Amino acid sequence: MASALLFGLVVMAVPGVAAAGTPTWDLFGLERPAGLAEVRIVKPNAADVFPYLTGEPEGRSFSIGTVTEGRIVNAARLVFPGRTYGVLARQLRRDLVYGGDELVAAIVAASEYVDRVYPGSILWLGNVGRRGGGDIPYSVSHNNGRDADLAFYTVDPSGRLVQPPDLLHYRGDGRTREFGGYYRFDDARNWALAKSLALSRFAQVQYLFISNPLRARLLDYARRTGEPAAVIARVSALMSQPGVDNPHDDHLHVRVHCGAADLTAGCEELGRALPGTDRFSNARALRVDAAVALLHAEDAELRRRAIARLAMIGGRGQLRALQGALDDPSPVVRAEAVDALAALGGESQTAWLVTHWEDEDDDLAREAIVRAVGRLGGAAAGQFLSSLLAAPRPVVVRGVTYDLRVSVADAVAVSERAEAAYPLAELVGAPDPELRARALAALRLLTNAELVATDVSQPLDEDQRAAAAAACRAWVDTAARGTRGTWLWAGFEAEGAPEDGRPAEVAAALARLTGDPRPWLRENAERTLRRMTGNAVATRTWSPSDRRAYWTRWVRRNAGSIRSAR
Repeated sequence: MASALLFGLVVMAVPGVAAAGTPTWDLFGLERPAGLAEVRIVKPNAADVFPYLTGEPEGRSFSIGTVTEGRIVNAARLVFPGRTYGVLARQLRRDLVYGGDELVAAIVAASEYVDRVYPGSILWLGNVGRRGGGDIPYSVSHNNGRDADLAFYTVDPSGRLVQPPDLLHYRGDGRTREFGGYYRFDDARNWALAKSLALSRFAQVQYLFISNPLRARLLDYARRTGEPAAVIARVSALMSQPGVDNPHDDHLHVRVHCGAADLTAGCEELGRALPGTDRFSNARALRVDAAVALLHAEDAELRRRAIARLAMIGGRGQLRALQGALDDPSPVVRAEAVDALAALGGESQTAWLVTHWEDEDDDLAREAIVRAVGRLGGAAAGQFLSSLLAAPRPVVVRGVTYDLRVSVADAVAVSERAEAAYPLAELVGAPDPELRARALAALRLLTNAELVATDVSQPLDEDQRAAAAAACRAWVDTAARGTRGTWLWAGFEAEGAPEDGRPAEVAAALARLTGDPRPWLRENAERTLRRMTGNAVATRTWSPSDRRAYWTRWVRRNAGSIRSAR
């Protein structure tokens, strides 16, 4: 397992110790599923994945964050093959068939409605979302269970309903751009689909993305067939073309609003809401109040859940209360409070946590402080983490003994603080193969350079370890007068991405590097692209080729909005 580290970097997005008790490796390179999950609605043990508060029913889905930067818990899996819907072959292989309860119910109900009106109809689905949400390479949204791509109902030249071979692009005349125009857009069924979604009692639809020519075609069909004016107005208001570069002429993209329960878990809306939309304005505030009331509950698990829920909802106004929870008698609660401060606070919280370090005597909470300081960053983080690398720090977390410097190296990689470069170089010569591999991974990320070709995760004798550490120290000594930014761009420029080029040209070169086989180079390229573009897409579970394809496409479509790298 140790050798896997050199093919990926470590990030502190999740705790540094896995549930099984062993230190986690390569969180940048999670394996893709080998096969599809069991065909059923997937509802894992809800209490294990969501911090329910007193009186809340367990089991429903919760959309968290936004459609572009969110996730979902307790997602529903579309049961297929369904009687009135299926999943296109290419999309089925991706296993992106998970969504929020409301979205899934609305899609199934819409397919059943079309089948009632036109018996024998099958709605074919494209991408919906991952089981836990998050970014997918094929869209900037679909993150938190509120988006789905629906293939248009398709007929052959004789008017017979057929299964499309894939998502097909349709011209305004209703014929496909592919296959010489053989396939045809089914006006009647596609109007019935749009109408059913727009009027759904299962979810409040926010958008129906569709190209302008196809939108006009459907509205014209509705008027010709005598649909009520109010229904036409509702569907018309929901349908829109999202952009010139991605007109949605190959599928109908449905997005639903956050439900009341979603808002109590930190669901955030992006975009407009039509008149009459229920915004559930009190839902979030009421849940914050309920969580705050539980901060002093007798049961430690209830206190932990309350803290976790405040972090999800975004209760920044409760930072003082969360700081107070650092003195809770339960180390589990204290660790949760530290994670919440990292999620809600800024660099100012780093100093608070560093001060609290000396008062903390539990290893679980101390490990949480290390992770949090890495996430929050700042000069105080660099100094603190560097000091922890100076000597061995054995800890026992979840029954497993390991050197805390493993987690400290991970935290340095996240913080991007150059102060830790020299102590990391020293640890590249450590006897423990995991510690030296982690240290080298963090150091490569900081310096944006390979430093040493030795696979330090393999068994090495004392002379080999010393040589590896010496090579790293020599690099740091030579570059000591530079800043982290200097190191970063020196690495990029060596690969053809000059800092001084036009923003779009620099971004295009960095997009190419997001597919580089060297994990530190592609991670640094992606972090820089996020800063230049404001696009916080998370792609660590994607293959390098998917990363490169996504960023190349994004940069090309948004060249005019990219900021300078300086």
